[in-house]
Amino acid sequence: MKEIAELKTFLNKKIKDLEMEKARIEEELNIYKKAIEQVDSLLIKESFKTAADLYVSQKQEKPKTEAKKPLVEEVQQEEVVHEIKSAEGTLLGTYKIRGDTIQITPEKDFILTDDDAPLRSFFIGKILNKFKLADEKPTTGKKIPEDRRFNYFVHKDENGSIKNITIYNYGSSERLQEIQRTLNWTFRKIAEKRR
Repeated sequence: MKEIAELKTFLNKKIKDLEMEKARIEEELNIYKKAIEQVDSLLIKESFKTAADLYVSQKQEKPKTEAKKPLVEEVQQEEVVHEIKSAEGTLLGTYKIRGDTIQITPEKDFILTDDDAPLRSFFIGKILNKFKLADEKPTTGKKIPEDRRFNYFVHKDENGSIKNITIYNYGSSERLQEIQRTLNWTFRKIAEKRR
């Protein structure tokens, strides 16, 4: 009987883990779908130039001093809002990405403070501080200008509750993906503990 109860506990944990993984994968899939839609609309806009337009633009074109910014950078300038949900689908907060900035805002009824260990010790302590230190003391020896370094700021209200966390100069897509993964995990972990 004890073995059966342990098996049930094990299976329930596996189901919960798979549900969380499914939610993470679906969210990541939505990010790429939205990016594809935005890239498609930019490509359509570019493709409507006539041959005459191209001929005129080439004649008037001055010697190139710098390359045209890639389409991906143009897409990133548009604000994209993502939801953070619990394993049960409850909205815990949102994060907005615009350019090289991310703003994380918890829902009003999902109050966060410095006492929430996964947020303080893991997300801020290990993830955000890791990126900040990497930009302050790069291993490559190439110094990053101060205004382009990774940084973040935690905004609190008068009661000490976190209103939002703003991340500046997150940098690469790999960093963005790690921030998204660990942010979702952190919020869900805190929600689980409060059940």
